[in-house]
Amino acid sequence: MKKAVKLCLISFLGIAVYLLCDSGLYAQNLNLDNAAAIIEYDSLEISTSGKKAGFIKFYFRRKYKVRIQTEAGAEAFSKLSIPESFDPALYHHNPEGRNIGKHLSNINVENFEILIHKIDGQIITPEISPLVETYKSVELSEDKYGNYERYIFNIEDLVPGDVLELEYRFSVPYSENLFSLLTFRIFFHGDFPIINKDFVFILEKSLEAEVNTAFGEDPIIKQGKKTIYSWHFENLEACMNESGIRPQNCLPYVIISIKPYEMIYTLPYSFEEKFIPFYVFGPSIRESRHLTIVRAMMDNVNSSQYNQLRRFMNARLENIPDDSTGYMQLYTVHNYIAENFEFDPDDDYFNRIDTRDEKLGDYTTDGVIRDRSRYNVYVGLIAGLGLNYYTAYLADVRSGVISDFYFEPTISNDYIFAVLLKTGAVQFIYPKKERFGYYLNELPFYFENAVVRLIYLDDFRYIKEPIQEKFLSITTPSSSSSDNTRKQIANVHVDVDKQTVVFDASISLSGQFSTLGRGAYLYNTCDPTVNPLYCIKFWESISPDIDPENQEIVNIEQDYPFKTNIKASFSTDKILSRENDTLILDLSGWFNHIIDLNLNAERRVLTYYPDFKYTDSYTYQLNFDKKVKVLDRLPIIEINNLYGNLILKCVQKLDGTILLSSRVIVKAEKIPPENIMAVSEIQEQIKKLSQIKMKLLLKE
Repeated sequence: MKKAVKLCLISFLGIAVYLLCDSGLYAQNLNLDNAAAIIEYDSLEISTSGKKAGFIKFYFRRKYKVRIQTEAGAEAFSKLSIPESFDPALYHHNPEGRNIGKHLSNINVENFEILIHKIDGQIITPEISPLVETYKSVELSEDKYGNYERYIFNIEDLVPGDVLELEYRFSVPYSENLFSLLTFRIFFHGDFPIINKDFVFILEKSLEAEVNTAFGEDPIIKQGKKTIYSWHFENLEACMNESGIRPQNCLPYVIISIKPYEMIYTLPYSFEEKFIPFYVFGPSIRESRHLTIVRAMMDNVNSSQYNQLRRFMNARLENIPDDSTGYMQLYTVHNYIAENFEFDPDDDYFNRIDTRDEKLGDYTTDGVIRDRSRYNVYVGLIAGLGLNYYTAYLADVRSGVISDFYFEPTISNDYIFAVLLKTGAVQFIYPKKERFGYYLNELPFYFENAVVRLIYLDDFRYIKEPIQEKFLSITTPSSSSSDNTRKQIANVHVDVDKQTVVFDASISLSGQFSTLGRGAYLYNTCDPTVNPLYCIKFWESISPDIDPENQEIVNIEQDYPFKTNIKASFSTDKILSRENDTLILDLSGWFNHIIDLNLNAERRVLTYYPDFKYTDSYTYQLNFDKKVKVLDRLPIIEINNLYGNLILKCVQKLDGTILLSSRVIVKAEKIPPENIMAVSEIQEQIKKLSQIKMKLLLKE
């Protein structure tokens, strides 16, 4: 087979950059006045040595020069961790205990040099001994914990005015870090403005690679004993630390995936050789038991474990009416697991303490989803229901779109099941990864409207057929803005003499508010990759001392939009104060609408993406045991702009009852950078609501 470097360039994306991104990404003259630090040049070189996978090494060399402008800039560059992440947009979704990431082991730091140019002309060359941290992460190949390390260099005494020059080089073996180095994506922009940026990838001539560039100039390629790819950029704006971004939609980046000779296979009944498609490597390990389990269930294998799976299904379905499509059976079995099964993070298994064989039937009988088997259990149950399925791999929409080039999610991300009913209709199952579980066809917003790569059982397992290379895909459904609602209502009873405030509250969560917030009310859980404000319970923002006297989950609907109704009674004596005939009621925390905790509207570069469109409302009816009059009326707020609406109202009725209400509607799917002040206007006003205090006068 002829060996040649394969270059894949997505050049058409370079045209689209001007449609999706602000032209300031490639500014002729950077505005550096308010920059915390300025990177005068940044050079990254990644190279390989060796030809066979077992002997290949990767070398990382980085060199940069930074002018420190502020204390914040000094803090940002006072600590360096090796290895660094060059893909800050990457999200990992897995059970927390797995600690999945682009980790590296057996790191050899070959060089680390620093020069600090002081403002008085003095040059300091500090000797820094790194702190070596070791940690564990589940290895894909063994499904057990492996040991990884990072080298932390603390650079002391950096101050504004300093110029820092830093250079390091380290190497790692490819074979020990295969699934971290099989593919990697590198963005060229960063958190600080970069005047000159260079990236070089050097590949052994005998190796093949796919090098895919998006939203940037094609690399300069030099071929000789080695193949050298070079990229150069100038005047890159700081933007990777902006919140609400999807940089993969417009920023230049490169995806590199090398192809050692060991990745070649011979097509059945021929002498033709081809490289195994990259998508195969992750699923071939992660789904290694699927076919065995499917055959056992379909062939009615008589074993204790498979019989227990069948008994579990029969017990769940004995009172379910016949459904020729298979929908009700699937709906009943999965939703029972989502609601009732415990989750075992399998620490002993990953630590090689529990060495027993997998026992799917025992786990199901015990009512537990074990991390090691969270997918295999479903393979058995789906097959037992007589249904077919695809494994469905997808990327977090905030991070990318899965493709033949971008296949990182097949290695490191949770996958879901696309189950085929007997009519051909597709149903989605996301197996639980904690005590809280998603219902049938329930997905968090970052997996909505996402391209899914579908993989069937025999796509790469059937030895008499070539490996399937066709990219079969569908798109996941999306929740509607009208269904994404949160309504929080409270009757509030105020005892003036005791200075106590009692709330009788009802909470209604629908759509994504239910998907993201329901787990907090049920099990005090929260998705660590989303805004934590989705998981704040009604009373938690009002006063930290509140412990509800009563909390009741009134109803949870298992069908879209998964409406959840909760009632709670709680009280506090910390928010009402009195001085003579004047009362002060502290309303901070009463209007805990969702805001972007990291939004900075100054010099916005990238398009802003809200998590989803929604309506969020609070309504309070205040009843005082004595007659009161509002002295300082709350301002009536009405904002309507491109981002959405904010309304705040305060009305005192003739009987003395006071009605407070607020409502936020997010109606934009995205906001271009030039209109970011629309987002800021509403969110800054929401912040001001947390400072509100109501002054009242006691009446005779």
